[in-house]
Amino acid sequence: MENKEIAQGEEKKEDVLELLNGAALKCYCKDSVQKTMLDDEVNLDSTGAYLRLKDKRQAKKEQEEYQNQIKKQEADNLRFFLDHAFMFLHNADAILNDSRMFLAPVPVHSVLAYSGGSGFSSPTLGVYIEWWIQNKSLVCRDRKGDEALTYLIAGSPLSGSNRCRCVYPDGTSELIIHDEFLKVWSSFVGVNSRYGKAKQMYCSYTLQEVVERLESRKLPEFERLTKEIQWQEDRCQSAQQHLAQQKEKTRQLEERYRVVSLRLCEFLLKPLVEEYRVRHAAFMVSEEQFQGDKSSCKVRFASGEISSDEYQRMLTPFSKKRKAGRMFFVDYVNEQVARISAEEHIPTSIIWEYLDSQGCPRV
Repeated sequence: MENKEIAQGEEKKEDVLELLNGAALKCYCKDSVQKTMLDDEVNLDSTGAYLRLKDKRQAKKEQEEYQNQIKKQEADNLRFFLDHAFMFLHNADAILNDSRMFLAPVPVHSVLAYSGGSGFSSPTLGVYIEWWIQNKSLVCRDRKGDEALTYLIAGSPLSGSNRCRCVYPDGTSELIIHDEFLKVWSSFVGVNSRYGKAKQMYCSYTLQEVVERLESRKLPEFERLTKEIQWQEDRCQSAQQHLAQQKEKTRQLEERYRVVSLRLCEFLLKPLVEEYRVRHAAFMVSEEQFQGDKSSCKVRFASGEISSDEYQRMLTPFSKKRKAGRMFFVDYVNEQVARISAEEHIPTSIIWEYLDSQGCPRV
């Protein structure tokens, strides 16, 4: 196998790493590789340490122990990773074309209840890049739709409860709870487990070295602008996809709200439906009487029996009686609909939809 000089000037053996996109990267074997390769797959934890993630005192104790054990260098590397997360994603093409950049270790320790950190051990920069690219709509935005990259996974694979973390373009980190937690953790494990042996066999840069090499690249202006356009286009497509998903989710929630509200109306509106029918019947009687009285007056006026003024005076009491009958029915129903809507938080449109289904059309 061909030898090639790498960063420190040492001769390393060349090998190949196949990525998710089918690309084959040249790799450089370490001087010493452990004989037994460990597969990074999700397995049940046998120590019992991860069986009670919901116990706040236990979780606090474990967190304090972890903080006491963590080294300053690892904490600094994590901060460095968060500060440059979006830079790394922006330069995904370069990272996915250099195995030493791809395999740069990232000091993030994700964990699942019942299985601990298995499946999440020793994530690399390339693993995060592939995961973010493959799951843009899932892990590249927060719940508000703002750009945010999920980087730490923690939760229960059974209940779906989770407390993950995401990083924003300015490097700030916040808690994020994912609705589709199964897809989040399983997709990450799928990518990370793929490179379990490669992490142990091949050489890698540090995150700091990756940034140095990315910053030292002097791209022609045309290439730089083309790359920037592609980056912005990807961001726009991701935002549009997220918006479409949110619209569909909103539509589903609104439909569910409508169905539940209609079912609630079955219990709340029975008295109103009965009263509607009684008052509507009385209103129709008064309406028919008004139309009869009005026709009678018209006949007398047309025959010259009464004058125009007499016609209006005769019609006035009939009109008042009609208005009173309408108020008795229409105003009562509208007042009741408004009251129920305010008290039970049901839109008037849904109340009228139910009433109409019961043969009580809107008035």
